[in-house]
Amino acid sequence: MKFPEFQNDWFSQQILIVEKSIANKKNILICYNSDADGLFAAVFLYKYFKNFNKNIQIDEKPIFNFQYDFEVIETYVAEKSYDLVFCVDLPIIQETNVVNFIAEKCKLIIYDHHMILNYEKNKLNKNILYVNSRDIDLDTTCTYFSAMLYSTHSKFNKNDLYLMTIGLIGDWAFDKNPWVKQKIVDYFSIDSIQTLNNYTKKLNGYFRANTNLVYSDIVARLALVKPNSDVVEQLNIIGDNYQLDSCIQIVDAEIKSFVDLIVQEFEQDEVKVYCQILACRTFCVGVVASILAQRFSHTLFSLGFESNGKVQFELRTNRENNIQIVDVLREQRKYFSPLTSGGHPKAAGALVPLAEEINFKNSLNLALQNLQI
Repeated sequence: MKFPEFQNDWFSQQILIVEKSIANKKNILICYNSDADGLFAAVFLYKYFKNFNKNIQIDEKPIFNFQYDFEVIETYVAEKSYDLVFCVDLPIIQETNVVNFIAEKCKLIIYDHHMILNYEKNKLNKNILYVNSRDIDLDTTCTYFSAMLYSTHSKFNKNDLYLMTIGLIGDWAFDKNPWVKQKIVDYFSIDSIQTLNNYTKKLNGYFRANTNLVYSDIVARLALVKPNSDVVEQLNIIGDNYQLDSCIQIVDAEIKSFVDLIVQEFEQDEVKVYCQILACRTFCVGVVASILAQRFSHTLFSLGFESNGKVQFELRTNRENNIQIVDVLREQRKYFSPLTSGGHPKAAGALVPLAEEINFKNSLNLALQNLQI
């Protein structure tokens, strides 16, 4: 099974540039966004590197949405000598000091598909390779890009397609590529696709549960599923090992409690912006905001999770209204600059100091008013 040729030469060029940048690298750190897309992007990177050299040393580190503390990568690089740090699905390019620190120690490659509102391109270390499909106005998920990279030198089998599909579903990208969707429909029954949906939900719940579970080898476990094995059986074994069912139960219970609570106080569809910090113990704010956005079609929901003196706000709005969240965040920067902000038209994030919560809320309202939405 082979992927089709890229429709755009830009992709092919980026693959070649990435391959030149990673030649002869033997000690690698993969940092990935802690969701299904970031996880399976890391899985295919792991498979790609191991395909060239089974003895290559690879460390894997999830970066959690509820922290987005990229300075922790500085710690990893300072503690161990890496040839290469490869970041996927992380808007780290905004953190000029962090990426330059890493690039002074080793090669840094970033593949991302978030809309980045502000970064100092002219101040970046030349040892940084930054690839983002948004540069050509495409939203190509990290799972898909990494799978493409892997498939350039490896035969793509049914289990690979299965794993890639979980990542695509996790980022609402299942319908974005007709060729991939048709391949999936050809290979898997409707029941199997539902199984993939369920597994995606469990994995996202695993990262959102904010437990003390060990995350250090889940990428390797998923990457090493053998081509001739029953992938569903292997995923179930991995799911048992990582307690995915109990994680999703914890998260689902908290999601329901917050949705019910907010709906009780919000039985109208006239409020333009609803911005609150939730006292939750799991990182469920994005899901809560998504559910509310489906129910209240004209509101921009911004729900925050506080950690270590910072608040990660997850912003969501209904897919049928004319609010483009990234445009709102761009307008907001005229009055207030979050530590980081960006994402997608209907789903985005912003990290702000806890002490700046009120300024964030007020400037968000003002930005929406200015855009006359």
